[in-house]
Amino acid sequence: MGSKLQRLITRSRFGRCGQHVDHVAMLLRCKSQRVVFVDATANDGVALCDWKDFSRKGYYRCYDKIVYRPLQFARNYANQSLLESFLKKVLGKRYKLSPLRMMQKYSNLDSVTNIAENKGYFCSELVGSAFKLLGFLPKNISSAQYWPGSFSAEEKMVLGSGAAFGDEYLIEFE
Repeated sequence: MGSKLQRLITRSRFGRCGQHVDHVAMLLRCKSQRVVFVDATANDGVALCDWKDFSRKGYYRCYDKIVYRPLQFARNYANQSLLESFLKKVLGKRYKLSPLRMMQKYSNLDSVTNIAENKGYFCSELVGSAFKLLGFLPKNISSAQYWPGSFSAEEKMVLGSGAAFGDEYLIEFE
């Protein structure tokens, strides 16, 4: 799918910041306090980048705007282990956005043990899969049903397992 068409399809307004977005990713703080940027793009598939490199090397220039929305949840050993296992399985997977998967409403295939070798991810599908694995989103809804704008304050996404979104913040680099 051409990137202009893809951006047109996935573009949505991001809540209180009033920014148009067509991409979503995860910022994660590691045990070492290092912050990493995890996303799925057509060029790199599922990749992890140190936030210092992301900002210092100007990788942010690929995006018109970046809106940060913190997630509050229990940062316990069980959740950290699940997320770490998930990331080990998905890093390097290809990017995939297909109309057939977008129409799939239900799926229980988002556990660490059943990630297919040929699995690919769309950006918001990756975030949705991680959230499902942690119990923040319903297990039976397909992760392909989540779009970048689904994670905005405007959408009022209801999270489970005691997770909650914070406010949205526009990040400006220059």
